[in-house]
Amino acid sequence: MTLVQARVAQVHPTARVTSRCEAVTVPPPVVDAVVSAMAEALRNSLIHARSGTQEQVSVHVTLVSDSSGLTVEVIDDGVGFDPHRAGTDSVGIRTSIVGRMTAVPGGDAVITSERGRGTCVTLSWNRHLSEALTPTGRADGGQALPDERGTGNLSTGRTPWPDLVPSGLGTRGARLALAYVWCTVAAHVLLGREDSPGPLALAVALLALFSSLLALTSHGPDHLSSRRAALALLAPLAAVIVLTLAADSSGVWTALVYLAGYQVGLAAVRGRVRGACGAGSALLLVLTAWAVGQRLDAPEVLELLLKPTAAIIVGTMWRRMLVGLVASVTAHRAAGARATSQANAMNAAVEAGRQRLEEVAEIVGPTLQVLARGRSLTDVQRADATLIEAGLRDRLRAPGLATADMVEACAQARSRGVDVRLLDDRGQPLVDPTTVAEAAGHVRGALAGQVTVRALPPGRGAELTVVLDDGRQVVRHELRGTRDHTTQTGAAEGRRHRRGR
Repeated sequence: MTLVQARVAQVHPTARVTSRCEAVTVPPPVVDAVVSAMAEALRNSLIHARSGTQEQVSVHVTLVSDSSGLTVEVIDDGVGFDPHRAGTDSVGIRTSIVGRMTAVPGGDAVITSERGRGTCVTLSWNRHLSEALTPTGRADGGQALPDERGTGNLSTGRTPWPDLVPSGLGTRGARLALAYVWCTVAAHVLLGREDSPGPLALAVALLALFSSLLALTSHGPDHLSSRRAALALLAPLAAVIVLTLAADSSGVWTALVYLAGYQVGLAAVRGRVRGACGAGSALLLVLTAWAVGQRLDAPEVLELLLKPTAAIIVGTMWRRMLVGLVASVTAHRAAGARATSQANAMNAAVEAGRQRLEEVAEIVGPTLQVLARGRSLTDVQRADATLIEAGLRDRLRAPGLATADMVEACAQARSRGVDVRLLDDRGQPLVDPTTVAEAAGHVRGALAGQVTVRALPPGRGAELTVVLDDGRQVVRHELRGTRDHTTQTGAAEGRRHRRGR
C-alpha cells in the first residue's frame, strides 16, 4: 500500500487512493508490473483525460486484495476514448500497460472507456493462475505488500479478465439468468402453498436465496472476496434451516432446497471450493436430520439429498476445469505479449539505426556531394571533413558520451587545433548525466594539446576521467558526479603516466 501511494503521489499528486486489503504474498516481478502499469495509466490520464472545457479531471485509484490475489483500478471522469481503436495504435496501452501485466503469470489488464464517460484501467493478478503456470507450484521470492494493518496487499472489485472471465458469473447476463431461475422457483413454490411452510418462512428463505444470488453474480474478480463468499454460502444454508424448521412434510418447497444446493455449487465455481464443500456438508446434514425426524423412506431421503450433492460436485469439477483452461489461455497470451515486446524492441532498434543513418547522411552529405562531382576539397572543406570524421568516430567509440553538449564542446576544441578523444569503457549510459556536462566544460576550456575523456567501467569509483595535456603539464580530473578530484604532473612525468594508463 505504501509503495502504491508513493508512486501515485509521484506521478499524479491529485489522485485519490482508497484500499480494502487483506494479506497476500506477491512475487516482486508482479509488484513491479502492477506499479509500473499503474503509473503509465496515471500518466495517460494526466495527459489525455482532460478536455478543452474541463478544468480538472478527478482520478481515483482503488486497491483491493485477498487470498486470491490483487487488483488495482485507475478511474477518471475525463473525456474517454475508443479502446478498440487505441488498443492497436497506442504503445503506452499495448506495451506499457497490457504487455507488462500479461507478461507475468496470472496477470491481466482491462481497459474500459467510452467517449465522454471517462476511463477505467483494471490491473489484476490471480495467485491461483500464477501457481498453475509456475512449475514449482508457486512463484518464488514472494513479496508481501502492506495492507491497512501493515501486513498485507492490494486489489479491487472489477473483473480481472476482460474477454476471458472464467465462470461468466460476474456479468449482467448471468445475474439476469439466475434472477429468472429464482423467480421461476419462487412462483412454483408460492402457487403450491398447500404443502408449504408458513409465509414468514417462505419470505425469509426467498430473501436469503436472492441475497446469495446477488453475491454470486457480483461484478469483480472471479474468486469471490471473503464477505461475498460468506453471504453466498451462508444465506442458502440459513434458508434451508428456516424451511426445515417450519415444514412438517416434503412438498413443492423442496425446490428451494435444490436451488440452495445449486447456489452453493456456484460458489465453488467462483473459486470458493473449500467453503462450498463445508457449506454443502452442513446443508446435507440439516436435510438428513430433518428427513430422519420426519421418518421419510430411503427413496425420499435419497431424492432429497441427491440434487444438492450433485450440484456441489459439478460446481467443484467446473471450477477445476476452468482454472486449467484459463491458465492455458493466459500462458498463450503471455507468450504473445513477450513476442510483441520483442518485436517492438526490434522495431525500435531498426528505427534508431535508421535515425542514426539519417543523421550521418545529413552531416556528411554536403561533403560527399562535392566529391561525387569530382571537385577537390578546399582547405576549409577539408577542415570541416576532419571535424565531421572525428564527430562520427565519437558516436561509434563513445555513444554514452556523445551528448549534444559534449559534441558542441569537442567541435569547438577541435576547431582550435586541440586533439580530443572520447573513449567509453563503461558499456552503458552514465549513472549521472551531469558528469558528462562537467567533462564537456573541461573540454571546452582546453586551448591546445590533447584532451582524453574516458568513461570508466562500473566499480572504479569515478565515472569519468578527463586528461588534459598541453605539452607543459598534464592535468587529470576524476569526475564522480558530486566531486572532481584533480591531479597535476609535469610534462615528462605526464607522458609516462599517460603511457601507463
